[in-house]
Amino acid sequence: MSHPQTRPDEATIIKQVRETHKPDGRNINVRSTFDVVQNILSSQTATGKTMEEQLHQPDHDTTEVLFKIKELSYQMTSKWSGDGDLHVMRINLLNMLSPYEWEAKAVMILAAFANNHGDQCILSKVSNTNGLAKRVCLLKQISTASAPGTKTTSDNDKQRMSSDVESSIKSFLNLTKIMLDLKECPPHFIRQYLDSHLPPKAIAHITQAVLVWALKLNSSGLAGSKTPDEPLALLKELQDTLNDCHKKIEDKEIQESYEALKLAFSGTDHSDNKHVLKLMFNVKDEQKIMPLKNGETKAEVKVDDLQTDNNVLLLISSGLDISKERAAYLGKVYKDYHPKGHEMIWIPVVNAPNKFWTAEKMNEFESLRALMGFYAVNDPRKSVGPGVHKYVEEDLFQAGEKDFFRIGKEPIVVVLDYKGNFVHKNAMGMILAWGAEASPFDTYKEECLWRVETWGTALVAGTIDPIRQWINASTTQGAGKNLIFLYGGNDIGWARTFNAEVKSSLSSDIEPKMIYVGKNKEVRAMEEGESLDGPSTWLFWARLKSMLLSRIYYLKKTSSKEANDEIVEGLKNLLAHEAPGEIGGWSLLCTKDKVVRCGDGAKMLKVVTDYGTWKGNVKDDKDFHQAFEEYYNNLLFTPEHQHYCGLEYPYYELECPIPFISIIPEKEKCPDCSMDMYKLITLSCCHHHDDYDVQEKREDDAIKQ
Repeated sequence: MSHPQTRPDEATIIKQVRETHKPDGRNINVRSTFDVVQNILSSQTATGKTMEEQLHQPDHDTTEVLFKIKELSYQMTSKWSGDGDLHVMRINLLNMLSPYEWEAKAVMILAAFANNHGDQCILSKVSNTNGLAKRVCLLKQISTASAPGTKTTSDNDKQRMSSDVESSIKSFLNLTKIMLDLKECPPHFIRQYLDSHLPPKAIAHITQAVLVWALKLNSSGLAGSKTPDEPLALLKELQDTLNDCHKKIEDKEIQESYEALKLAFSGTDHSDNKHVLKLMFNVKDEQKIMPLKNGETKAEVKVDDLQTDNNVLLLISSGLDISKERAAYLGKVYKDYHPKGHEMIWIPVVNAPNKFWTAEKMNEFESLRALMGFYAVNDPRKSVGPGVHKYVEEDLFQAGEKDFFRIGKEPIVVVLDYKGNFVHKNAMGMILAWGAEASPFDTYKEECLWRVETWGTALVAGTIDPIRQWINASTTQGAGKNLIFLYGGNDIGWARTFNAEVKSSLSSDIEPKMIYVGKNKEVRAMEEGESLDGPSTWLFWARLKSMLLSRIYYLKKTSSKEANDEIVEGLKNLLAHEAPGEIGGWSLLCTKDKVVRCGDGAKMLKVVTDYGTWKGNVKDDKDFHQAFEEYYNNLLFTPEHQHYCGLEYPYYELECPIPFISIIPEKEKCPDCSMDMYKLITLSCCHHHDDYDVQEKREDDAIKQ
């Protein structure tokens, strides 16, 4: 006979449950037991083994646990039929578990239930669709027949109640798993949790749920009790506690890694650079970890396997913020210089790797690594030191220098010598400008290259085919026979007219080469003349921007005046004409070794169209390009005839002892009309598109002038 039950309030339940908790310090690992319980209660098909058989595995030392589970199972089957007070039964069970920790109690209570009713949970899931399972259910008298004289439960009700139990079990398994995860956290991070109401409250809920499930799966009490509600609020509290604990652990790991990197990079007495590299790649046990993988050969290697006798180049990007064009170019340069013994390693750095590295992003990472062909971290979720992001963001550049690196902007190339000392904070500019010729990629080499560099065609485009081929193939057969026109802009009409006019007006005498180098892919596709392809266009403009900032830094470092530097002025002039969004055109006339004129499209077109007027000035003592320049300078054009000019100063990762903003002059003269240019700040977004034109904007958050 059933008796009315008086349920105590929650505070009383938690108090009484805590009073049963008298741990004696025994340390029992119940994780393997939980795995078995979860397998029994969550599987769609039976394993064919009892719980005892599953626990008696070579890696499961669970003799004591199994004995206690059998005791609990006996208590549940012999002492609990639903007639008594549920809370009294709960306390009786917990008194049997008083010496154990909270998570051990939870696992063993669930294990006792699984031992008694696990086969019923499994069979009830498949009995509606599996004929054999249904016959087994009949033999076990759990869901297809009722005892004589009892109320019959419909198949639909049985299925619904079985589903309710299944859903409830999943919730309490999840609750127990969180308790196990918390127990595995460092003790000083979970003291507050252990002293709180959460452990006894969780145990109270789990024990009550198990007792109710037992009734639900008993043929005589199947419909007589309400399935326990999912403990959503409790789950959230525990999950929040676990998340907070993990955050504290992560913060501690980041700080320890960061401090180790600071100490390593501040020292100068390293015997080699491998100690620093191991910190960068989160190597704690060299025998077990292969932190690097070659993008071309797919070989996984240890740090000790690298060639580190020469400088090592670390390509550091903010996550996957590196274009395919840049990745492919760096791979080409790597193949050119690698025989000299310099390794390059890609390190994608993010603030929260576990959140950032989704399956989709991992696939993109693999594709980029293969495109590069050199080494990259094996697994960016594990093979990047926890403190690398913090060190790069806060300490890589000293006061003022950090303004040239922003997480989320262009990647940088940090160069370490064989002892692990910095020899260049960002060699990306010199790699783009000179390729493998910039080896060994240190600041001394950069200064040497700039010291002998002059403003000319080779500097503008000497590494880009077919322009490089034209330069090398040029001859000196007569005035004007070595001319090259580079042109760009966003006006397809002007581009076609300019191309046609050059061919009709000049070709009979001059036979110049022509190529469209502008960024506008629609103009490239529709232009009838020759055009650079997408990757070459990216390299053309990336080189120019890199060289401008690198040259400015060099001049400041050598105390030279920027205003009088022909290279700076030439680069600014060219960059100013390819202004984003401007509907116009421009052209640059050059010879094998000399830039003749970079000018407004309309004005350059006028000079070409008027060739018949001034070609008489081309004499033996005056080359074509001199006559062209003279006529251009004498043309009178009003401002409304000229297109817009805009000069970009990108946020760039340049090693410079001053903030980037200080390299932008207060006044900048327009290269065409010599009037002061307006200073604007522009922010742009690419909406995560991958085509070249949008990608270029993605890499260029810029301050425009």
